[in-house]
Amino acid sequence: MAMHGVDLEYVRNIGARGYHLGDPKSLVRMRDHGVDPEFIKALDSAGYKNLGTEALVRLRDHGVDEEYIAGMKEMVTRREPRGAG
Repeated sequence: MAMHGVDLEYVRNIGARGYHLGDPKSLVRMRDHGVDPEFIKALDSAGYKNLGTEALVRLRDHGVDEEYIAGMKEMVTRREPRGAG
């Protein structure tokens, strides 16, 4: 696991974000795809909490981050209501 950057510090930091993964493959997969505690914290702040490993990996792989989510929320709130106009 250390070859993939999954060390005790990574496991502790992921655990501090509320993820207690007993499966080493999940930890390696998350780390290999750039899922780190900061990424999880940003998603938490945007209102996306307790996501599964696969969701975290897919969001990261597709470039979804706090800025992207904020932009989407802004677009939705600016959108003209249905039936208006």
